[in-house]
Amino acid sequence: MNSNNKDKVKDFFRREGFYFILLICLCIVAVVAAFTIKKNNELKQSNNHNNEFTLNVEDSTNDSTETSRNEMPNADRVENGDNVAEGSNESEEVANNEEVNDYTEVADNTEDVPVSTAVTEVVFQLPLEGMVSREYKEMVRLQDNQSGTVDRTRRGIDLSASVGTAVNAAAEGKVIEISKSTEDGNFIVIEHTNGLKTKYANLDGEVSVAVGDTVSAGAQIGIVGNSSMIFTSEVCGDVLNLQVEDSEGNQVNPSDYFSF
Repeated sequence: MNSNNKDKVKDFFRREGFYFILLICLCIVAVVAAFTIKKNNELKQSNNHNNEFTLNVEDSTNDSTETSRNEMPNADRVENGDNVAEGSNESEEVANNEEVNDYTEVADNTEDVPVSTAVTEVVFQLPLEGMVSREYKEMVRLQDNQSGTVDRTRRGIDLSASVGTAVNAAAEGKVIEISKSTEDGNFIVIEHTNGLKTKYANLDGEVSVAVGDTVSAGAQIGIVGNSSMIFTSEVCGDVLNLQVEDSEGNQVNPSDYFSF
């Protein structure tokens, strides 16, 4: 009887032992899983608490800064604003100075280019063949009905030439004036490349050029006449009155430019 009971027990453990061991393993796994989940929950709660603490500290710092800024007197706010503006202006000035310095360096490295100041040389030739009958600034004696005679200055010089003699340009230039006056009679003014002007007076009314014409040296521009109302042929003889003016319109001695 006892032997049968022992055999039954052995058979039971043989049949059910596998399931018993499996149950024990499942229990162990469940315990380990529960322990792990508990530890993870505790760690997560700890992290959340730390994050909340950090956020609270930052919010407190920002609130404190904003509060202190709002409580700052108006004068301090203006001063701080001025400091920021001054800093910005200083930065702009530094940038501008750097640009100016760069430009200056470029300008300093640029080589100077020599500028020619030479004046064009012009050689004058006589407008006609004739002797000088009156020198520069030589007085002319005129008849006066009241006092008898009077000495008067005539501009330029006089070259003896009969009426109708051809008058030529003394040098290349541009005709800038053709007109008539009581003293000069009919006259032509030519401007030359050196800035001087030659004036041909006491001409006949028929001229060979027009204002704006460019003439070459030796080109005929008119003929000798008797058109002056003061220095007539009866007073001075038949002459061409030749005058020279500088670039400012001042009378100069023709003998300085012509060989008579």
